[in-house]
Amino acid sequence: MIVYSDSGDGHTQTILLCSDPACSGTPRFVPVPEVVAVSAPGLALDAHGLPLLAGYRRKGAMVIDLVACRDQDCARRSASPLLPAGGVGQFDLAIGPDQRPRILWYGTADPAGGNAYHLLTCADPHCAP
Repeated sequence: MIVYSDSGDGHTQTILLCSDPACSGTPRFVPVPEVVAVSAPGLALDAHGLPLLAGYRRKGAMVIDLVACRDQDCARRSASPLLPAGGVGQFDLAIGPDQRPRILWYGTADPAGGNAYHLLTCADPHCAP
């Protein structure tokens, strides 16, 4: 599984899903327009092997969102707003031993503050509001 920013429009994040464990077949390309990122959103797999993506909300106010795929094809998704953000930076996403996402991002959490690294930890596996 790979996630990348589509160079066609520079905004749509796309998940490349392999059709088998060896990734020997033709992959599927799943656009995820809910979030954007500077290079690519943070990617991790939840306890069921489903993708989680961390990035900035694509529309409206700049907010960090976690998008959770709800099925193997990522056709059903949910987005959880986490934190208002200023500045745009990179994302990294990991799942802790307690199955909760850890999101490392670079930017400003305070409009008056400077850019810095921030670590967010959610209270549950999909950062439900």
